[in-house]
Amino acid sequence: MAPLTPHWPQPSHGEIQEVVIGKEGFTSKSFSKIKVAPFGLFAKMSFPPCTRAMVPTYATVQMDKDAHLNLNSDLVYINHSCEPSLVSPLSILCVYCLNILNTSISMMFVFQGCGRGEVTW
Repeated sequence: MAPLTPHWPQPSHGEIQEVVIGKEGFTSKSFSKIKVAPFGLFAKMSFPPCTRAMVPTYATVQMDKDAHLNLNSDLVYINHSCEPSLVSPLSILCVYCLNILNTSISMMFVFQGCGRGEVTW
């Protein structure tokens, strides 16, 4: 499987994130450019640029039990982690902070199935 080739204008979220593309495949990182309080809104996802994915891939986000979303933006460079700084609750098209998010912090999404799964608000 080849690394994702962006087909959207970049940077797509330049006011809130910095993307660092690694020299080797699958080594890219995304850093916050803003400070956000716990449970604060980091980014909204909308249609477009998002589209429903026909099948899940490493570049999709789960939005329902059987539905996945193509982000079609630089948000795809936020890596997955079992100890994330960000979460996108199922069926809510927003990205929220779990802890205080400071600038220059490498951001991580919750990875479904790591035990954090669905977040209760």
